[in-house]
Order: sequence, then C-alpha cells, then structure tokens
Amino acid sequence: FIIVNNDQGGGQRYVPKARYEKIIEVFGGNGYYAQTPDELRDALRAAATDSVPNIINVQIDPKAQRKAQAFNWLTR
Repeated sequence: FIIVNNDQGGGQRYVPKARYEKIIEVFGGNGYYAQTPDELRDALRAAATDSVPNIINVQIDPKAQRKAQAFNWLTR
C-alpha cells in the first residue's frame, strides 16, 4: 500500500507530516517513508523483497502542479 501525501488535506483528509507508515508496524509489517525519488526507489526495492505487508508513505511537494492530461476523464 502506498500513501501519497501532499500536505493539502484534500478529499482524503491526510494529516500533514503524519507518519502513516508506522501503522503497519503494529500489525507486524514494515513501514517506509520517502521524500525523494532515491528514497522511494529504496523503499520499493525493500518492500518488494519483504515477506510481510508494507506501507510506503510518499511525501510529495504540496505546490506540485498536476501534469496536463490528454483525456478529460483523467483529471477527475
């Protein structure tokens, strides 16, 4: 499971800077936190080799702009 958190709340109502990946540790899994592409790559590699459930919490830039989409249905 991957959480993408842009600190904006939005429809999901994520809490800024929350460490959601810690939740899985209560259930015996591994949690990963990534702020950079390198950290995300490392987390994905580690999670792919784990034999337990994982959560990767990806902190993205709250000012990031959405990429223009070729089809309107992609922007909902």
